Amino acid sequence: MTELNTLQTADKSSEATATKETKKKTDAEEAVMKLCSKGLEDYINWVIFSKIVDWNFVETHPDFPYDYHYLSQNDDLNIFFVIKHPEKAWNMLLISSHSNVKWEDIQKYDLNWDPRGVSMNPNVTLKLIKNNPEYPWEGGYISLNPNIDLQIYLTHADQLELEFEAFCQNRSLKWKTIEKNHKLFRRSPYGVSRNPNITTEIVVSNPDWGWCFGVLKDNPNINFEILRKHGYDDKHECFINSSISHDDKSKSSSNVSELRLAEDLEEDFM
Repeated sequence: MTELNTLQTADKSSEATATKETKKKTDAEEAVMKLCSKGLEDYINWVIFSKIVDWNFVETHPDFPYDYHYLSQNDDLNIFFVIKHPEKAWNMLLISSHSNVKWEDIQKYDLNWDPRGVSMNPNVTLKLIKNNPEYPWEGGYISLNPNIDLQIYLTHADQLELEFEAFCQNRSLKWKTIEKNHKLFRRSPYGVSRNPNITTEIVVSNPDWGWCFGVLKDNPNINFEILRKHGYDDKHECFINSSISHDDKSKSSSNVSELRLAEDLEEDFM
């Protein structure tokens, strides 16, 4: 079935040009319309389609059985559509953290906003947090906010109840910063292994870091075939650098609350 094949291949390489991406969306939308017109909705992979569908299509066909977990993280998310359709099964953690959602929206519209998502929303800044102390901010999730850099973390960790394990996973934290401050970040091999900026080249070039392979397996930047060629054995969950002192190890991924935060995030965002 050519329409179904078109849909299943619609979520391919992120390296495609903007023109190709637009065509991919259009082809997928056409495939969905053809399948639906034939009563073959059950053959559609709504997870894949919900990730990439253009929002104009969603507004035109609001009653299609989208996967609302993935639609909630669609790049084209329109918050006004969410407001208009509160009965849909939105993932409010994802909605609240979406870059298309502004602080003004959160203040103005009475949705079931998730403070965890709001805390890591990229439109939320340190100044905004300080100016709104009455809001139920979540320190662990503020730690994941891309506006929180190392300097802010070190200066405001206690005040904002930030969590180091979570901060190590912040997408604004680059390897250059981690490497420059290695004594600090070696406390958390688990957190650093979850950092989205870690690549195969970084792992290969730093074999003594203490990478957690169970975590790296979920990183799309990591090629385990290359790691195995360099002698890495991914049968072991985590290698801790022997140069880390006992005291530092006790400060690392043994922090139960921070590990739970990571597990909660994985469950909500997968």
